[in-house]
Amino acid sequence: IIEHVRLVDERIKYLISNYIKNMDMTSPISNLLTKNKVTYTQNWTYTGIINKSKDAEYINFRYFKDPIKEKFKIGTNVYCGDVYSKEVADLLSKDTFCYIHGNIYPIIKVCYVLVNERMINGVPMVNFTCKAYFVDINISSNSLRSSTERL
Repeated sequence: IIEHVRLVDERIKYLISNYIKNMDMTSPISNLLTKNKVTYTQNWTYTGIINKSKDAEYINFRYFKDPIKEKFKIGTNVYCGDVYSKEVADLLSKDTFCYIHGNIYPIIKVCYVLVNERMINGVPMVNFTCKAYFVDINISSNSLRSSTERL
């Protein structure tokens, strides 16, 4: 799964680079990029869906057990096999640092890319952070392992 998500991350990073390279001065972020001397190859960073902690890689996603607002149908269904798993849905919704492992097949949707300024080693940079959520999570029966221990 992580290799498939890596492809999404690489594509978003490529699109950001292309956006910067071909940016129109009427862009809502053109002043921010100009101020920080951002070019398509320097002075910007990307924080993707895949994050690293020590020696482990993990998928960083937003989990919504229920729709945020009635108007928006954002909510994540969790299935073990063909059966809705209320237990896993409850577990993920209770703990910010819950890790699940197993044969997991998520359907991911990118919500937005957040843009902000950062100082990295004394150098002003612009950071692009991809915010994604899982539309559905499908887990093969009997393969699920979970942990609330921080990596």
